[in-house]
Order: sequence, then C-alpha cells, then structure tokens
Amino acid sequence: MRFRAPFDRPILGVSIFAAGALGFAAVFLLRRALDAATPGRFVMGVAGLVALAIVVVCWALAPTAFLVGDGTLVIERPVLPLVFPLADLVDARPAGRWPLLTIRVGNGGLFAVHGWFWNRERGWFRVYGRKARGAIVLTFGHRRPLVLMPENPEQFVAELRKRTAHV
Repeated sequence: MRFRAPFDRPILGVSIFAAGALGFAAVFLLRRALDAATPGRFVMGVAGLVALAIVVVCWALAPTAFLVGDGTLVIERPVLPLVFPLADLVDARPAGRWPLLTIRVGNGGLFAVHGWFWNRERGWFRVYGRKARGAIVLTFGHRRPLVLMPENPEQFVAELRKRTAHV
C-alpha cells in the first residue's frame, strides 16, 4: 500500500524560501564568476555550484511516498529509493513530542526533513518526511530506529501490523 509524504505549511514555506534564496545566490555567483573582470572568479564559481548542488541534492533525496509491501518498506525518492526489510521490525508507534535538543546531520526543511538525528531519548535515528507532525517511530531489532512522516499515520501503522504479524 502506498502512503504519500505530504508537505505541511512550515516545510513548504522553508522549501520555497530556501530554494529561492539558494537559487538566486547560485545564479548571481555563477554570473559573477563568468565575468573576466571579477577578482575571485574561481571562488565565486565554486560557491555558486555548491549553492546549486544543495538545492538539487535536497530535492533528489527528499521522500515522496512510503510503500508498505509484503516484507518490505520502500521510501520513494526522486533518486535512489530506499528499501528496508520488515523482518526485524519490533514496534511501530507515534513519535510523540520531539525533544528540544536534537542534533541533525542532514536536511532540516529544504523539500523535506531527512538524515541522521540524535537526542538523549532515542540516540541516533534516521528521519524521512515532509511535515512536522504525525511522525511514526519504527523500532528494529538490529538497526537504528526509523522515523517516518506518512499521510494517515494510524492507517500506516495498521498496514504495517497487517503485513508483519510480529508487530
């Protein structure tokens, strides 16, 4: 069964603002880098390419949907979908409130929230979603927890439980 990864207003707002600002910066810096009279052309060119790369990579790795199949969970993304076997899934439940002190190694709002996160409560865990509320924590026996933000979180958990008898 397929569950979309819908945008909510905060993530959509951050995405529009950040992509616009980074896109503007990339165009400005790359145009300046092409001007022969500009000192530091190389640095400006590299900075422009980095700004452009940030937008492209964040878009390419942002989750668009979650597919729950027999024995697998697939996180659809524009590039490189992720497949997680559900054989060692131990639990699936709502995430509840996020602790204020969470360290992020990844994307915190440009087209999505995804990457590695850490806090005292959960330790290291991976996050994939495009909204701030309605997160689900998947606990595995031999892997770090996975936090997903699908549409209809209750139906998502019910589907997981239906497909894996041990959850």
